[in-house]
Amino acid sequence: MPSSSKRSTASIETPFEAGDMKPLAWNGARLRVPANWDPVRLGKNYLLLEDAQGPVMELKWTPSPKRLTPAAALKRLTRESGIDVTPLTAGEVRPAWERARPGSGLCAFSWNGAGVSGLGAAFACETCGGLSVMQFFHTDRERNRPGEKTWDAVLASYRDHPEKESRRFEIYDITANVPLEYALGPFSFKAGRFELEFAGKGETLVYERFAPAETLLRGQSLDEWIRQVYSLGKGGLIERLELDNNPTALFVVGGIKSPAAYAATRLLTMLSRQKSFVRGLVRHFPEKNRLLCLTARGLKPMDMKKLLALGKNYGTL
Repeated sequence: MPSSSKRSTASIETPFEAGDMKPLAWNGARLRVPANWDPVRLGKNYLLLEDAQGPVMELKWTPSPKRLTPAAALKRLTRESGIDVTPLTAGEVRPAWERARPGSGLCAFSWNGAGVSGLGAAFACETCGGLSVMQFFHTDRERNRPGEKTWDAVLASYRDHPEKESRRFEIYDITANVPLEYALGPFSFKAGRFELEFAGKGETLVYERFAPAETLLRGQSLDEWIRQVYSLGKGGLIERLELDNNPTALFVVGGIKSPAAYAATRLLTMLSRQKSFVRGLVRHFPEKNRLLCLTARGLKPMDMKKLLALGKNYGTL
């Protein structure tokens, strides 16, 4: 549990409208949260959300079934977090929570930390068996923010595993569907540049977002910007096209000069295990003032149709 300055622990109910909610998806977890809730701290299986005034929700989940039960998870939370956790009796649990997570072994609890308090729940997914712990922060009366009805809606919307064959990411102003065979690696969210790396068998995908595009492209073409940012020099090939009516550029490094050069590069790449083949896609969204870049680096070149398909599933909100 993150530390925080002292706040009043009284909560209030204010009118709640489902239209005030926005989708949030991160590494298998998907939910809907109030429009003014934003992630301020992320881990591969962790989210801490705040509004303009401070923390509002903390979420931890396991991506696969574990031996740990919701009740055992509650005991571990008490032991490891340093906060006071009090399990709620059956009559104290919010009915909406029980309706939202039937058959999940839900263990609801109240908690108190350093000047903060709230309600939370530990539960298992009825479908995949993954374990989640969701904690909501009480808000003081002066802040006049949504209360426990909002928590009901957030908990009801939550899913902890991907749909079909891809893992959805919808966070800040980007959205992407990433195939399940790629696992989330390092990531960084800075004001002008987002970067998420995914590792697959012999291949790495890097999703980047640059802003503001108008400033970045001032005085140079998209091709020139790509050559500078990705250090293509004269050896990289760039092809221009449009994808969903947005200016798009494909770039290629490795194995493009001749069949013999391609064969030699691939042999050296396989022997050294260095991911020397690079295929990239850059999309310019003028109306959003964003540049989205997707790069595939591997032991063999990615098929361009696959790269285009991945690019179509990477956008800006």
